[in-house]
Amino acid sequence: MAGRAVQEMIDEETKPNLTPMIDVVFLLLIFFMLMKFKTYEEKLDSHLPQDEGMMDTDPDVQENLTIQLNPYSEQDPTRIVIQGVNQQGETRITPIPWRGEDRQEGDRTVEAAHPAMFEELESGVFDQLQAGNIDKKVVLAPHPEIPFDYVALTLDAVHKAHEKYIEQHRPGAMAQINEYERKAREAREAGDSPVQHETDRDNFIEELRDQGLWKDVTFEAPEMAPRG
Repeated sequence: MAGRAVQEMIDEETKPNLTPMIDVVFLLLIFFMLMKFKTYEEKLDSHLPQDEGMMDTDPDVQENLTIQLNPYSEQDPTRIVIQGVNQQGETRITPIPWRGEDRQEGDRTVEAAHPAMFEELESGVFDQLQAGNIDKKVVLAPHPEIPFDYVALTLDAVHKAHEKYIEQHRPGAMAQINEYERKAREAREAGDSPVQHETDRDNFIEELRDQGLWKDVTFEAPEMAPRG
């Protein structure tokens, strides 16, 4: 009985394990295949374009409209800076000073911005859009000390200026987008799929973007752009 067990152990130990050898064979096969293609690649003639192209503008020209929100400063009353760069690389800066008053909330004093400040912001963004000082998107760069409600009011003013700009050049466009969104919302409420309506909306927005009318709005950390 013991001899049979020993013989079984010997048989198990002498069985070769082919898995590592198969792995090595496949690796060698892949290696030589790639080396062969590499040799062919080196022998192929490549003809790269030598022309400089037809670009007339500086590729480093800023194509975004930046709106910088600054904290309170006694030295500089400018709270909002709108900065755009046209296709000729000329920078246009629209400073918006603080308009408002302080109000008392319990034991602390809180700034209360006047709506006229954000109306001026809306007008400034619209003027920059009309002047063609933005090609890609609107970038909001709020300082970390800026209250969130100011950021929300700024975003609302930007959207109003943007919609006004679109409607001036494509009347009825915003109503069409709202209609797509209404149909998508009703489909969700009815338990149906809103995908088709959302796709129609996205395709329409893409059409506006191709026409240079639709501008995306994004947030990023502020860069201390020049004031004044």
